[in-house]
Order: sequence, then C-alpha cells, then structure tokens
Amino acid sequence: MLQHVFRSPTYNSPRANIKYFVDTEKAMMLHNHWIRGCLDPQCPFHSVNTTLAQLQHYRNDCAKYLGKRCQAEFKSNPVRDESIWRWKDKLVSSITGTLHKLGFYKSGYNW
Repeated sequence: MLQHVFRSPTYNSPRANIKYFVDTEKAMMLHNHWIRGCLDPQCPFHSVNTTLAQLQHYRNDCAKYLGKRCQAEFKSNPVRDESIWRWKDKLVSSITGTLHKLGFYKSGYNW
C-alpha cells in the first residue's frame, strides 16, 4: 500500500462505492458497501470529507460498469498523493511486531 502514491483525480460521489461504519444494533442487513436494511427508520448516513479518509481500490483497471468514463474521469491525469505515508511508521512497526509474534522472523534476524 505504501508504494501506491498515485490515484485518480476523481472521487466517487457520496453514496457511490462507499464504506460504512455501522451501528449493528440498527442494521437489519449489510452489504460490503452499504446498509441493505435498517431497524431504525432514521438509518443515519454521514459522509466523511476526503481530506480525512479515502476509499482506496488497488486495481489495474476501472470497474466494468464505468465503461467509457474510465479513461476520461479516472485514469487521465493521475494525482500524486502521499497522505498514506503519515501512517508509515505505525504501520511498519505493527506489521513487523505481528510477524515476529507469528514466528515469521527468527530472533536476531534483520531485514
């Protein structure tokens, strides 16, 4: 993930290919991108500004449903975005610690 610093200049519109933080006591049915049914008639939805979080998909090409929009809106003029690097030290430390605990690194061995 840390190597992928180029992204599309275009973000999807709110409620399009999104992820949810869900209060499971109010959700009746879930999908990996949205709530399929709510027990609470209000069923709250909150957008998160792209300066705080971004949904990342790492793929060679656009999803097929984008069709001709793929090149014009998503693949042209890529943007260099190094914002993921703010988590680099914590991410590498956590992964290394977990790999040590799982026995993937031998004692005293350095990469």
